[in-house]
Amino acid sequence: MTNGKGLLGRAISESQIGTIRAMCQTGSANLRNLGFTKSGNNYLHNLNGSGLKQGWVSTTYMSRGASLPIKRWKSRYTDDMMYGENLEWNTWYKGMVQDGGKVTNSSARRIGWAFKTTNMKRLGVDPAAGVLDPKENALIAVSCDAFAYRQEDTNNDRITIEWTNTPDGAAKQFRREWFQGDGMVRRKNLPIEYNP
Repeated sequence: MTNGKGLLGRAISESQIGTIRAMCQTGSANLRNLGFTKSGNNYLHNLNGSGLKQGWVSTTYMSRGASLPIKRWKSRYTDDMMYGENLEWNTWYKGMVQDGGKVTNSSARRIGWAFKTTNMKRLGVDPAAGVLDPKENALIAVSCDAFAYRQEDTNNDRITIEWTNTPDGAAKQFRREWFQGDGMVRRKNLPIEYNP
């Protein structure tokens, strides 16, 4: 993968993923299968290996050597999209980052986290849920499908993140039931402001 100025990182091929998982079970739990699907004139990334498969990439900082967050940038003048760490230097992409957020566990305990959206047909977060150890973070991508802005009600569009401490001794694998018990579930609502 490049950002137009140089190499950002490498994807792990399908033929190597078994060896990598055997060598580093903890770090390889953060690997996702990067793919690109065509949407109009653009290719949009996904982390489930759909469409044009690129290989396995890390979604967690410093896991399997991942140290640069990859973001999606929309061109200011065309329908083109580019992926890179930082395209603010490029006039065509300056100020046009589309995603590239992250979830950080600033607590001293392992947490489970999950995103919800009020409009699942339009808004998406990938990955939508996960588990983080203390001080660990995960890169996320927020996406919005094209729609007729002035013809649809967008007043209540929001993304909500919920998080809770995982049970003592629980494996580092997300479980929806953590949010349905007696434990405290914290929540933050993120209203969506569209730029038509």
